Amino acid sequence: MDGIKANFCAYTAGHIIAKKGQKQVGKITSRKRGKTVTVICTSNTAGATFVPPMMIIPCKKTTHLLIKDAPPGTIAAASITGRTDSTIFLQSLRHFTEYVKPTTRREVSSFSE
Repeated sequence: MDGIKANFCAYTAGHIIAKKGQKQVGKITSRKRGKTVTVICTSNTAGATFVPPMMIIPCKKTTHLLIKDAPPGTIAAASITGRTDSTIFLQSLRHFTEYVKPTTRREVSSFSE
């Protein structure tokens, strides 16, 4: 299991419009900054199974619209800090076992950074 932090920011600078000959030009910009989204990526070392990622979004509640363009099977969890806690970690392990399907005859090792 590996966690990746990514910044998503949809800010683009606008055009400055002023009268010709004006010595002072004002500029209005947005102070919005991108939020950090933690992504938990897991994989099967045999390479036989694709395990979709889990996104931890810094908010109180999640909605399916937040992972609209993510790979199929991606799940989202809400955390005010945007970081993994014990409940989110257990949810990611359940998500992993749902796709890898370990048994007593086919054991799976899990490593976390």
